[in-house]
Amino acid sequence: VGEGLKDHPLVVMSFEASKLPEKRSPNAINASLYDESLDIQFQFIDGNCNTSFIPLSLIEPCRERKATNIIEKLKNAAALSGMTVLAFILSTLAATVPPFRAKLQTSFGVLLSVMKPTSTGSVMIRSKDPTDAPLIDTGILSDERDMNTMIKAVQKMKELVKTSPLKEVVGAELTPSAEGSDEVKELIRKTASVYHHSTGTCSSCLDDKLRFRGIDRLRVADASSLLFHPRVPTNASSMAVGARCASIIASSTG
Repeated sequence: VGEGLKDHPLVVMSFEASKLPEKRSPNAINASLYDESLDIQFQFIDGNCNTSFIPLSLIEPCRERKATNIIEKLKNAAALSGMTVLAFILSTLAATVPPFRAKLQTSFGVLLSVMKPTSTGSVMIRSKDPTDAPLIDTGILSDERDMNTMIKAVQKMKELVKTSPLKEVVGAELTPSAEGSDEVKELIRKTASVYHHSTGTCSSCLDDKLRFRGIDRLRVADASSLLFHPRVPTNASSMAVGARCASIIASSTG
């Protein structure tokens, strides 16, 4: 809980594809490019036959269906069970049968991310009730510098798919297309999300030994304690903070 929340803003672009590698990437990311001049990462991911996206696209709509009576609840439960089985079968085939994957795959996606964002948000307590969800303001792209960088990233991606070897296999853009800077900006505002690499909300509340100011015997040793926002996922940074905290506690008397 606190201010100074940072995260990597994320925009997804999707394109038709006539040919993609038959070999499946374990984490769905087939390639990654980094533009140092923009500090932007482009991650090329599996499209509609990705083993993570198949369950998401088939099962989630069933979870979201509302029911007002027992009959509708039974129908929803049956639909959810059926789609879960179907998702498992399709995911297994996509993962183990390369020709099936190649046949099913008709698109690919690109994740665009600003690696050193300057925008900040906050996480606040909603009420005295501990079961109430917190008020989270990601603040993504609230700083115009981040927005301008993301606009350039979208425009750069549009250029990349027109160059070899991508232009030989890439078809139409499937995500809503925008050309001018104003149109791209509006599209980004509607579609942007975050990578869930949150950091920083406790950094101003801690001393150099990770102790929370004003509360005895409390230390914070996770990504919220980071004074900086790493360009990469926060796993390694959080592990390093945890190890450092353990070392401090082991050698400390207070």
